[in-house]
Amino acid sequence: MIALKNGLRHIAKHLTQLLKRKLSLIHLAQASRTVLASQEVTGQLLLDWLSIDLNSIVKQTLYTLSHCADKEHRVMSELCYQFKKLLEDQASIEAYIHWLDTMVDTCVVKVCQRKPGSFSPLSRQFLLMWSCFGTRVIRDMTLHSAPSFGSFHLIHLTFNDYVLYKIETLHQEEKVNRFMQDLKGEIRGNMHVAMD
Repeated sequence: MIALKNGLRHIAKHLTQLLKRKLSLIHLAQASRTVLASQEVTGQLLLDWLSIDLNSIVKQTLYTLSHCADKEHRVMSELCYQFKKLLEDQASIEAYIHWLDTMVDTCVVKVCQRKPGSFSPLSRQFLLMWSCFGTRVIRDMTLHSAPSFGSFHLIHLTFNDYVLYKIETLHQEEKVNRFMQDLKGEIRGNMHVAMD
């Protein structure tokens, strides 16, 4: 019974954290929506995005994380291309969110389905790679005095918060599922004891 209370307390604590992150995310998304709605700003974002050396940034990110595989390079390059297309299309914030959902699904969820029990290490690795890549992009924009730096930084913060929120939500779902399995096992165990 104590384990049940501790499990519920732990889940409630994480749920509170998720709600706080979601509130922060809502504020950032509203600000980003305004930025992405401006054709002038989006055009400048695209020009600045095209002026950075994405191939070098992808290689540096993979090298730093000791993942120099061609597959990861192709995936990251494809994600960069998709982001460029979103900028070209002057997409809404919802389109970017869909892109982020697809990215997390491709890079974390589908991989975890092939490797059960690997969610925590894979999600941590993904977050580290995401963070390294984003930091290098921001650094490159800073060094080149990109006119859209402020707007890009806001979008970067929004994307970071969303990706972290998404991963935390998936992690919490995994914990709840594990907790429910443990609870079912405990109930079955208590039923067997009661029958004896």
